[in-house]
Amino acid sequence: MKLNFDGISSVLDRLGFNNTRPPLEGFYIYFLLFYIGYLVADVGALYTRQFMLPTGGGTRSIIKPISGPAQAPHASYYTNIRDRNIFNADHKVPPSLGEQKGGVEGGLIENNDPIPTTLPLELVGTIVHGNDIMSVATIQVRGQKEVEPYKVEEEIEGMAKITEILREKVIFRNMRSRKLEYVEMKDDGKIKIGLVGGGQAVAETAPAAKTNFSFQRGEINKYLENLPQILQDAKAVPYIEPGTGEMSGWKIVAIKKGSIYEKLGLERGDVLKSVNGESVDTPQKAMELYQALKDSDQIQLEISRGGSSTTLNYNIQ
Repeated sequence: MKLNFDGISSVLDRLGFNNTRPPLEGFYIYFLLFYIGYLVADVGALYTRQFMLPTGGGTRSIIKPISGPAQAPHASYYTNIRDRNIFNADHKVPPSLGEQKGGVEGGLIENNDPIPTTLPLELVGTIVHGNDIMSVATIQVRGQKEVEPYKVEEEIEGMAKITEILREKVIFRNMRSRKLEYVEMKDDGKIKIGLVGGGQAVAETAPAAKTNFSFQRGEINKYLENLPQILQDAKAVPYIEPGTGEMSGWKIVAIKKGSIYEKLGLERGDVLKSVNGESVDTPQKAMELYQALKDSDQIQLEISRGGSSTTLNYNIQ
């Protein structure tokens, strides 16, 4: 079969295909040149990039990794910051809040008038010496059986610090409130000191050698100079009267040999009942025996020894 190309060509001519060019055919050459130029530029950039990188120590020294741990700067590095002290440029220490408000928290009230204390303290007795540091106060903390001696500047159970010891009164600083406070002896703790009424003559009987004693004032004062030592030379406990349950004196349970108690004729097991006719049924009254020895020339001491009552008479010249 033989194809008739002439007929096909005539048909295409009638349809308009043989006489029509592709759109933008005139720009094809430009697109091709642009593409070739782009490829040449890309290849050129890859080749020349290695020559365009910076060389030398500038950049490399900055990005060089640090080997090992970083070292802390020397203390002098912060000198300027410390001296400048942005929080206190004038270097003045302001008063505490307690001082600004006139309160007691953070500021001491050094000169306030002493006020009665609310601390659980009871003053048993005081010994006032011409030298303040030699004065002694015996104080008992409520709820405790022990009666302890204290001097000026000593603390009482961490509650108070003694500042002054007076006759029948002790002034101290409350360690919590920082205020000056005081404690006084109770009236029922005082024994009448003086001559024994009735002017009793010393009996010249056989027992007189054990119940009547004479001392020189200097000898007594020698023993009385050290109250803390006196309190350590003997131990006494409250004596409860059988059948009544009430305290009627102090029972001596231990006496140190050669102490003032032995010189006074007291023995282990004696119960101290009264001094100069005043019953000794409180710690305060027992402490007043010390004051009686200092101030009185004649003293009568009633004791119970072996179940019987005995009176010891002292004449101090």
